[in-house]
Amino acid sequence: MDSSLKKSAALLKRLRSITPDTLQAIINELSKIRLSKYIEEVVAALLDNKIRTSVEIFAWLEICTHLNGLYDEFQDSLSRSLIEKVNTFLQYQDTELEANVKLWLRITFELHLVGLFTNISFLFDIMNNFVEFDKLSPQRLLILSFWIKIFRIEFDMENKQSPVTADWKIKFNELFISTFKNGCRILVKSHNHLRNIEKKSKLYYENRGDLSELKSLPGRMRRNSLMGFNRHCNLYLTI
Repeated sequence: MDSSLKKSAALLKRLRSITPDTLQAIINELSKIRLSKYIEEVVAALLDNKIRTSVEIFAWLEICTHLNGLYDEFQDSLSRSLIEKVNTFLQYQDTELEANVKLWLRITFELHLVGLFTNISFLFDIMNNFVEFDKLSPQRLLILSFWIKIFRIEFDMENKQSPVTADWKIKFNELFISTFKNGCRILVKSHNHLRNIEKKSKLYYENRGDLSELKSLPGRMRRNSLMGFNRHCNLYLTI
């Protein structure tokens, strides 16, 4: 393996673990080592990062911005691969969906804000699908509320500095309203379910004449449903 190939391989490895501490060193190496033959490998390395915090997101975005200035084909390759990654996560069950999709939907929109991801309709279609009443699970509501909390300022019609166009602001604001309305319907449905369980529990204990069996099925159902109802309420407090 010649020297240039070794350096390229080493840099690709570093691109898989970007942190604020390694940011400047990686930028320096990118200025010295040409990776034009390895754009797909570069993108794959970027999407392999285990990002957990906001500062890591911003370090990752800075590397992407730097690469976009170096290679014309970088943006298209990143957009295609990012869509594939998010679509793969969307096949997961809700218990796995939250951890994977929440982060990468945020990163996708952060890329849109800096001009590196122009397919905003992709984001809209995902969220529009999430917000449908029969699909709005607690995990999906958490993803939506997290996203709205972070980015709602970008959809303010008075925010002239936002890169989001007026047409998309209107569409997303309508989606946010639908999220709220359908979430309220879920709260009402959960509350009614709790009331039914309460009635069944009361009849159960009255018929048995034993109030000590707190580990009975109706008791467990009530506690689990109450926890679900409280989770929905707490999610709405974040929007």
